Amino acid sequence: MTGLLLLTGTGVASFILSGRAGTLAGLLTTVYCGVGVLVAVLSFLLMRHYRAEEVERLELDKIKDKDASAALFETGEDLLRAKRAREQFEKYVVPAWTVLIAVAEGSVAYYLFDLFKNPDLRAPTQQQGLLFAAFFGGFALLQFIVGKYCTGLAAYDGSRLLRPVGSHMMLVSLVSVATTVSLSASSFGFVKFDLHVAHGLTALLALLAVENVISLIMEIYRPRVKGREVRLLFESRLAGLLGQPGGIFKTAATALDYQFGFKVSETWFYRYLERVAALLVLLWFGIFFGSSCFVVLEPHEEGLLERCGKPVAGREVIGPGLHLKMPWPIDVVHRYPSKAINQFHIGYVADKEKEAERVLVWTKPHYAEEYNMLVASRDADQTAGDQSSDSTVPVNLLTASIPVQYEITNVLHWARNHANAAEFLERLAWREIVRYLVSVDVADIMAAGRIQAASELQSMIQAAADQHQLGSRIIFVGLQDIHPPVKVAGSYEDVIGALQERETKILVAQSYGAATVPMAKADARVAVLTAEADRISKVQAAYAEGGQFANQVIAYKASPEVYRRRSYLNTLVDSIAGARKYVIGTTNNQDSYWIDLKDSISDALLDVDFKGQMPAENEGQK
Repeated sequence: MTGLLLLTGTGVASFILSGRAGTLAGLLTTVYCGVGVLVAVLSFLLMRHYRAEEVERLELDKIKDKDASAALFETGEDLLRAKRAREQFEKYVVPAWTVLIAVAEGSVAYYLFDLFKNPDLRAPTQQQGLLFAAFFGGFALLQFIVGKYCTGLAAYDGSRLLRPVGSHMMLVSLVSVATTVSLSASSFGFVKFDLHVAHGLTALLALLAVENVISLIMEIYRPRVKGREVRLLFESRLAGLLGQPGGIFKTAATALDYQFGFKVSETWFYRYLERVAALLVLLWFGIFFGSSCFVVLEPHEEGLLERCGKPVAGREVIGPGLHLKMPWPIDVVHRYPSKAINQFHIGYVADKEKEAERVLVWTKPHYAEEYNMLVASRDADQTAGDQSSDSTVPVNLLTASIPVQYEITNVLHWARNHANAAEFLERLAWREIVRYLVSVDVADIMAAGRIQAASELQSMIQAAADQHQLGSRIIFVGLQDIHPPVKVAGSYEDVIGALQERETKILVAQSYGAATVPMAKADARVAVLTAEADRISKVQAAYAEGGQFANQVIAYKASPEVYRRRSYLNTLVDSIAGARKYVIGTTNNQDSYWIDLKDSISDALLDVDFKGQMPAENEGQK
């Protein structure tokens, strides 16, 4: 009960002080106190069950002593209700409470790890840092005294239920000491030390949660030895190890003996390991600190060398290769990929499976998540003066996948001028891209204006980076994927299809007009020229006929008979020039001529006997 009250009081006080001091390590102290409260409550309840069971057993023994022959109490074990209650409590409540402790530790650790990602975390105050450190130091002293007393008292028989509370209180005292050191360091200007301590304490909290889960699993499969004391499920071996570092091997031996069911601590290997363990630990620490004196930077890296948190004069920036430095944590090297091409994405969250698809369509997402951006609409600007137009809007939504590639040109500016330069550069790129998109037309940037837009965006982001002295150079800004949002892509395609169909019909009509009008003009010109040629031909023919008539008169006057005969024969020649003519010769008969002016050969012409005489019915034709 004393431990429960002390943990509750120091936990509440730690929460108030950590809020005013702005220390994350103090907040972790509150969490550890809360976990200790859960352990103390369970130990207190279980201790009351054991006490009730003992009182009940003493009462039963007292009754048996008064009337030893009473058969009613010969089977008194069945009447021990407190014992059965304790057994049920250990069977159901203790495992469930242990699971609750593990879940609480794991959930808080997960929440804190997510909280550490926030770049706006407030640093511990430096004005009253030593005062707050003194408070946490006082808490550590009280927790250590009570915890040490509990663990010492737990060594006696019948007081083992004090061991979980004492071990956890010793652990909380160490956490309070870490918070004291963190606040003291912050008061001297080492503000990042608090965050590092918080990271370590959160990792320890997650490790305690994992240990509780493993203990539950191992409890199921451990060998049951009759008469062997059962270890409490909610008792953390790790807390006992950290709370009492002097008994590391004793704690490890007890855990191994309990888990395997025989004296592992009495084997020759364990005893040999116990003798040389200190030497092995020292050797390991020597190797660790010796190896930390060397640092190797890759060809694409540059490093910033810091000694006790401050740059080393003359060696602020070290290049690729092997370098010698003071051991950790005196000298620390921060690596930066200054010679490599770095990249971040604007407008989407990458997904390797979807990016591997070869066919990309507007109606299907291409990435894990795509963001919509506002883009101006030129059509809306043109119809702004038309108050009756409700079909146009001043902006449109557009999904753009924009990879930005950059390189670090000045490591000092990149590391010193901003807490997180990479994230800051990404935010600058977001700002410039949003500003640019609201000033361009959606149709232009999706078509021919994409290359110009990429070039302008690169210049704008570079100017913003130079203004804030980021020490970086923008190499490439790609507009590789610009399309309407997936939800409206189908409707957008319908509109684009209708516009293309309208444009196609306009071009077809223009081509028909371009072909028909010149043809009509050519036909008209041909008709005009044909009429002109016919007029000239007829006029000249009339002139020729007139001249011919004058010559004919002269010829007629010279020889009328010859002229008439010649005219007759010329007319006959002209008339029968295209007709087929046949000459039939007969013998022993007077000469006769048969002229058929038809194109076809009449059968009557061929119906002649060999004597050259025509039939009687053909006399008329002859």
